[in-house]
Order: sequence, then C-alpha cells, then structure tokens
Amino acid sequence: MWKGLVGAGDVVGLACQSMTVGKRWGIAAVRVSETAEFAPFYAPCGQVLKLYRSHHGNEVVAVQTRGVPTYEQVFSMGGPEGESVQMIAATNTVALVDVAATRSAARLYVHAINRHYRADIPVELDVSLYSVAGTATAHVLTSGWVDGLDWDGPEIGTITTMAVNVSGQKARLTLPRRSVTIVEFTRL
Repeated sequence: MWKGLVGAGDVVGLACQSMTVGKRWGIAAVRVSETAEFAPFYAPCGQVLKLYRSHHGNEVVAVQTRGVPTYEQVFSMGGPEGESVQMIAATNTVALVDVAATRSAARLYVHAINRHYRADIPVELDVSLYSVAGTATAHVLTSGWVDGLDWDGPEIGTITTMAVNVSGQKARLTLPRRSVTIVEFTRL
C-alpha cells in the first residue's frame, strides 16, 4: 500500500488507511476490544505504518535494482462480475525484494520488503549518488507469524534496530524472511 502510494506521489495528494481502528478484521491498523478484554495494540498493518511514519523522507528517490530474485505469482482475481477488468493478474516475475527510497535534507531512507516466506536475502545497497556517514541504522520489522497461527493479538511483529557499516558508499545487510527493513543513512 505505502510503496504504491509513493510510486504515485505525483498524482496522490492525500491518502488514508481504511480500517484504521477495528474490532475483528485483520486489516485494521489498531485492534481494540469493546469490552476492554485487552488493551489496544498494533496489528501487522499498523506496525508497518508506524515504522514508515517514523522513518521516511519528504521526497521520493529513484531506485534501480539488479539481480533481485523473483517468483511466479499464479493467483489472479477478476473485477466485478461481467466486466473484463482484472484487478490482480497472474505474473511470472514478482520481485522477492521490493525497494523504494525517500530522502530529507538530513537523511536518505531505503525501504526494503523481503517477501520470501522461508529465506533471508542478502542485499547490497549502493548509495554512491549521496555523501553519507560511515554507519547507517537499519530499522527492521520481523514477523512473529507462523503458519497455522490463529492470530488475535497482541502484536506479533518486532521492530529492532541495528548498525550497518557503509564502506565505499555501499552497505551490505541481510533482510530477514517476511520482513520490512528501512535503512536510514545520515547525509553529509
């Protein structure tokens, strides 16, 4: 969702998240209980939005990717009955790592989603178009989700931070499976 909006930033002036607060639906950003059975908590969608809100710039930066592994997405979903519109089409090449970048006057943020369910993926980020400090910070949201989990809270993901060495204007790190990582570089 967020990455799609970033990609359409030239035409989208304002966007909102549907189901921001909810009682039952898994797409709600914040889960609440009408009877105070549990304290409100961030659902996975809310955890991602919280991470993005805290670590992004006000300007979209072009990204080039090379050698990103892909997988075949065989699922397709049609539009309204009787119409030829296809909302989701099957495709041979979906990137396992989805990347976007933003910047502010002081920071460069590289956002990476590892879609792989079972494998960590090593990446190299070349930020040679920018002058950046020798250490960056990776903010990583990892999933606590396990197959067959009947999730009803509390928060199942964990956000951690770690230092990333920048050498020769390149940063190397490994994206954990089922994760969202934002690498925050300090611009010099």
